[in-house]
Amino acid sequence: MNNLKFAFNYGLAVAIVGIIGLYLQNMVEPGSVYASIISILVILLMVFIIYSGIINYFSQTGKKIQLSDSIKISLIISLIGGLIYGIFSYIYYEFISPSTKEKLVKYALEQSKLSGEELEKAKEFMENFYGYSTFAGAIVTVAFIGLITGIIIGLWKKEE
Repeated sequence: MNNLKFAFNYGLAVAIVGIIGLYLQNMVEPGSVYASIISILVILLMVFIIYSGIINYFSQTGKKIQLSDSIKISLIISLIGGLIYGIFSYIYYEFISPSTKEKLVKYALEQSKLSGEELEKAKEFMENFYGYSTFAGAIVTVAFIGLITGIIIGLWKKEE
């Protein structure tokens, strides 16, 4: 079985969950309870998809679950998902909805204690860097979720 082809389907599902979460979070106020709830739900759904991918991979291949293979499959799934989600996030904030980026930058600056020239420098930096940081942040976050999920499943199912 081709690991990459198998993982692409689950990685695409992870990316779709992230994209839906991105849209939902942009409908609510930044920093609100609803934004936090959406984040938690998105993470839980991603964990479930990665878990399902790992379990289905081992059931289809007939292999016994080992920690290293569990981590490998989870990282492949999560890196594919994170890459697709990251690319979409960048395109979304830079081209589809730059006003959303401005709203989030404004919120972040309101939460900071900066004023005057420091505030202007921070605003300029955040506006220029926001798209790239969301791209990198999406990949790192989803990869971390995948790594932790793979380790937990590898250790948990190894005993069975």
